[in-house]
Parts: sequence; C-alpha cells; structure tokens
Amino acid sequence: MKKSLLSGLFLLLCCAAWGQKRTVDPVRNDYVYVVRFDRIETTKERTVAEVTLRNDPASWIRYDTGCYLRERGGDRRYRLLAAEGFELGKEVFLPAPGVSKARFVFEPLDADVRCVDFLGRQKPLENTYGIWLKDAPSPLPAWAAGHWMTSDGSNRWVCGFLPQTAVWRNDFWDYGTVTRKGKTLWVQLKNGDRDTTLCLKEGRDGALLLGSDGRTFATLGRDLVRRTAPAAEWKYDPEKYRDVLYGKKKAVIRGVIDGYTPKLGYTTGSLGVTDHVLRRDSYSLIEIRPDGRFDVEVEVEAPQALYMQIGEGVSGYVFVAPGDTLMCYYSITDLQNPRRHGYEQVWDCCRFMGGSAPHNQFYLIAQRMMPNPWGVYDRMSECIEKDASDEFRAWIDRRLRQVDDSLAALSARYELSDRTRDLLYANFRTAEYRNLLNYQMRHSDRR
Repeated sequence: MKKSLLSGLFLLLCCAAWGQKRTVDPVRNDYVYVVRFDRIETTKERTVAEVTLRNDPASWIRYDTGCYLRERGGDRRYRLLAAEGFELGKEVFLPAPGVSKARFVFEPLDADVRCVDFLGRQKPLENTYGIWLKDAPSPLPAWAAGHWMTSDGSNRWVCGFLPQTAVWRNDFWDYGTVTRKGKTLWVQLKNGDRDTTLCLKEGRDGALLLGSDGRTFATLGRDLVRRTAPAAEWKYDPEKYRDVLYGKKKAVIRGVIDGYTPKLGYTTGSLGVTDHVLRRDSYSLIEIRPDGRFDVEVEVEAPQALYMQIGEGVSGYVFVAPGDTLMCYYSITDLQNPRRHGYEQVWDCCRFMGGSAPHNQFYLIAQRMMPNPWGVYDRMSECIEKDASDEFRAWIDRRLRQVDDSLAALSARYELSDRTRDLLYANFRTAEYRNLLNYQMRHSDRR
C-alpha cells in the first residue's frame, strides 16, 4: 500500500512539473527588425527563446539585461537574464551574410499570457512586436490565409486573406460568416452594402482552389510561376497607348502594411507627385489606420512614378496612370533580413493589384537585371574630364542594348502584357537618354 501511495504521489509531482512546461514551436512574429523568435520553452524557473538575429554585417547590434518581454495589452514584464551564442552588453557584428542563431533566457512567463512584445531598444522600430505564445486570432485556417496569385505565368495577385482584412477585386473587405461544407470553406465578405461569398478548397502542393459559385474553381499559388509557352513577338510602339494613358484624372493608391503597429512611432506617411511641366513637387499626407491600412487620392495627367514614404519599412516609387486604383501590400517584418535584398525575394514583401499592378510587380524584378545606375556619375565625370563624348555615348549604347536584352529575358521568363512591356521599355531606356542629357549639360557648363 505504501509503495502504491508513493508511486502515485511521485506521478502527481511529475505531472505537476510537466504542467509547468510550455513549448511554442514555431512562433508567430507580427513585426521583426533584428530578433525573430523561432521557438519558446517556458518552465516555472525560466523562459528560453531560440532566436534568429538578422542584421547588416557592417553594423553592430547590442542587447543587454535592460531588455524584456512585456505582455501585449498588459503590464506584466519578464526580464532578459542571460544569453547563449550572443554576448550581452557589447556591440556585436554578425558574420556574413548577417544571420546568426542564439538563445535568450528570460524570467518565467505566466501560463495565461497569450502574446508578448520584446522591448528595450531606444528606437521603437528596433523592437519585436506580436510574439504569439498561443494561436493568434485568424478568421481562416493556415492553408487558406495569405496572398494568392494566378498560376499562368502572369502572377496576377487575385486575393489576400489577412487577419484584419481581406483583399478582393482591388478593395478591402470585412469578414462575415465562415462555414465549412465538406471540403469547401465558404467565406462571406462584406464591403458597405456589398457582399460576396468565396469558396475555398485546399489544393495539392500548397495550392488554393478559389471559386465564387461553389462549382468552378481556379488554381492559385503563393509563389512566382515561370511561363511555359514562348513569348509572343513584340515591338515597342510609343503611340499605341497614348489615348488611354494620358489625361488629367484622379489616381487612388490604397494599401495595407503587414506587421504595422502604432507602437513603431509613426501614424502618417507622404506621397510625392512631380509636375514635369512646371518642374514642381507636391506632397499628399497618408494617414495610416491602426491595423495598417491606408488610402490616398492624387491627380495626375500622365503615367508616372510617385515617391511614397511610410516609416523605414515602406519607401520607394509606385507607378500609376490617370484613373488608376492601385492596391498595394507591404510586409515590414524582417526589415534587416538579408534575403529581402535578393533577386526575386522582394516578392516576399509586396504585392500589387489594379491596372498598373503588372508594371509595379515586374519593375521590382527588372531593375535588378538592368544596368547598374550607381557608376554613371563617375563614368560621366571621367569622360567630361577627358573630353571624350564619343566614348560616353558608346558606353550608353552598350547600356541600352543591355536594357533590351534584360527585357527580352524577363518576357521569356514571365507572362507580360504588351502594355507592361511598353511601359518598362520606355521607363528604363528613358533613364539612359537622361544620362546623355545630363552629360551634355555638365559638359557645356564646364566649357
């Protein structure tokens, strides 16, 4: 009897000790700058987080015991006690290519904590926000969530299912009822007095089957797809789209920033428009909602690239034509991830929907294939100094041929419409002609 009681007591103690241990693997991070939390194990003595550090190898990072985890929506804090694989309290340079693994040890987390933020850096954007210890609220299962594109080589962004909103037909939609009938997920979407119901099925190899009538389904994917048929013959025609591309009209830029939180320290951005006739810039204010959505309306009379700046995560040009509505998606998590600066990996961070969407999408890939713009000024200065105008012109001619070859390679790889090819052709060749004009002006000034 005593042995049985002792065995039962020991078993209860083991169960109690086991009950104090909680493991989260993998961990969802809503916003990451340098420190991504991969796995978290917490016991009654401590919390151990396996993390990935990502940063420019030429820049140092520093974390110390002043950093802590804080409960999302609460005041409970859990101090950083120690680290393995990373030296606290010192300026650390990561080895190339700027990725390193480490373990951070914190005070034990309370069992009822669902989500925490990793804080302690002086700049809010250098913290990590939205570290989920339990499942994050989501209207759809993981296999349906995210962004979906056509699988025909055009890679057109068809729909997006984010926790806070759905993107469909170039607009934001609120979620209504979500029901399952057999293998089909029926998702009701609402936008003001409009509503629609989408039918979703889980396809093979991570694909999504999307239908709006419950019978006809299109196959969508998450990743870039190469074209299978040869590219059609194409020749640039500068007059082909004159009637539809020009004329003073409103253009709407609408978007959502995944990973955004007002805790980052900014709630507005700006959109710059250039009047090429008057050579004057004007700026419109972009107001960001707490869930990361925004929209701004400007007037343009010709296709042009507008400079958009929203914090450090969203900065660059968006291309629109008069009358366009352009939907944009940006992800600002993993801002210091070296993979974001790769060749086609930029697609991990943005999507576009609307009339000018293909130009914005493929421009991001094309610019990495085009002549490097950074050496132009030095080459120009060298030729001006030698009074070698013919040499500079021959150099620009070689760059123009590279533009043609790069666009042909892009067209062979992906399904581009004639309009998209015309706009990309004009865009990149104009940059080289501008180099010739700048050379002439600098050369004349010198003489």
